Amino acid sequence: MISILGFQAIALSGMAQEEAFSDAGLRESFICYDLAFAVSNPDTVVGLNLRQQGYTELPASIGGLYRLEFINAMKNSISVIDPQIGELDHLRIVNLRQNKLEELPLTFFKLKKMGELDLGKNSLDTIDYPWNQLKSLCQLSLTTNQLVSIPESMTQMKKLMHVDFSRNKIQHLPTGFQRLKHLQSVDASFNQLSEIPAGLLANKSLEELVLDNNQLVVLPDAFHPKSSLKVLLISNNQLTALPESICYLDELETLGLSNNQLTTLPENIGRLKTLKTLILIGNPISKDELERLRAKLPATKIIVE
Repeated sequence: MISILGFQAIALSGMAQEEAFSDAGLRESFICYDLAFAVSNPDTVVGLNLRQQGYTELPASIGGLYRLEFINAMKNSISVIDPQIGELDHLRIVNLRQNKLEELPLTFFKLKKMGELDLGKNSLDTIDYPWNQLKSLCQLSLTTNQLVSIPESMTQMKKLMHVDFSRNKIQHLPTGFQRLKHLQSVDASFNQLSEIPAGLLANKSLEELVLDNNQLVVLPDAFHPKSSLKVLLISNNQLTALPESICYLDELETLGLSNNQLTTLPENIGRLKTLKTLILIGNPISKDELERLRAKLPATKIIVE
């Protein structure tokens, strides 16, 4: 008989947001809190919550949990993931946030069903792995690591929808973002980007792009006429002008441009009929230019201070 101490039901809707799982079925599952108990009951364990239990590794024994669909091992001191994790054919959600990972086993990329992966707040400085093998990955967080670049293979994950690269040391992004037909949001804020690949701006499915706190001097004139972009944040950079193609963004609602070097916006900025908020704090915008913008964008809230 399974001990009631080994399994406990969790109402995941009451957990902290960073631990919430999006899959409705998993939210209704029982979750095992004890790794030793889980390993001794592989026929029944579907979820494993090892949050903040002092683990320094995910051992080989975890590979025997053949029914496992999700792991939450955030806020430990994990620096080693045993290659046996690649045996978990049903694994769909992995949360390894706030550990001490410096590398991943190659077998990690055998997890064909993995749809959500959180590697935020670790010590990864390179991720040159075969990301294209993760055929089901939709959500990926790599925030707050030590990354300096993102491999091109990451733009071959055809189901990718949301990716967070923020708070790293990234100097270059790959060129193939236009291939990602389901991509909805990219956060590359707080990095060291001096340029943005045209393919990222040309992606038609992208709805939210965050580029705050980088070193951007210019944006490529590459926004697509059929863009879905609703939120574009580029504050705290060094932009002196915006590309004319930004006026193609027929669905844009929020444009954040604080603390750049902009003195004027494109002549056709009035085409942005859906723009609700334009943030221009900290730019050397003249009174005449501000009046022109207000006339062109009468329905837009323009924030200058």
